[in-house]
Amino acid sequence: MLNPATQQPESFSVNAGETSAFGVELSGVYQPDFFDDRVYANFNLTYNQTELKDGFGTNPAGSQLADSPEWIFTGGVTYEPTEWLVANLSTKYTGERFADFKEASVSPGNVMESYFLWSGYVDIGGPNNFGLPENISLRFNVDNIFDEETLAFTFTSSSGGNAFFRPLNPRTFQATLTARF
Repeated sequence: MLNPATQQPESFSVNAGETSAFGVELSGVYQPDFFDDRVYANFNLTYNQTELKDGFGTNPAGSQLADSPEWIFTGGVTYEPTEWLVANLSTKYTGERFADFKEASVSPGNVMESYFLWSGYVDIGGPNNFGLPENISLRFNVDNIFDEETLAFTFTSSSGGNAFFRPLNPRTFQATLTARF
């Protein structure tokens, strides 16, 4: 659906009839002693199955809901060598999914490819011996490290028309200076 003021696609709810959804999630943190508790890894793995109980548009019962990947994984490794330095590298995997309610006519335009998104940060601040005030911290972030070009989001059409897509943001750098009083 296009916003009449901006002519841009807008998110809206679609009543696709009765659906069923079930899933399982596994998450954890691992902090091995042999790194003196300075390195730890975290992860989250999700399996989700969403299906239409009734048919909708051209999709028969049993079709997967639009923009609902079966597999999602997030994970990261964090390194804290001192009180004043934290570094992290993380990833998120989003599985393949249908972009609209046209699963019955699988075509290149309605299947969104799976992708990995990599991000990282370095945070400097806190108690230190090199003169930086302890109430000041500086953080550097980079998102989409490998500049992955893919479609990240979809807005489906309730009328069975074409889906609208939003691309994944390109590689982005940020720096944040924080002062605590």
